[in-house]
Amino acid sequence: METQMIAVALAGELIGINAFDQPNVEDYKRHTREILNSQNQ
Repeated sequence: METQMIAVALAGELIGINAFDQPNVEDYKRHTREILNSQNQ
């Protein structure tokens, strides 16, 4: 997994973006938490 994260970071650098600071990331994480929490109930 670490190798994939490094590959994503490097690819982002090559095209001029920060791959780990994209819009809607917090919305995605919140939605994922809601789904996971609903499955655990």
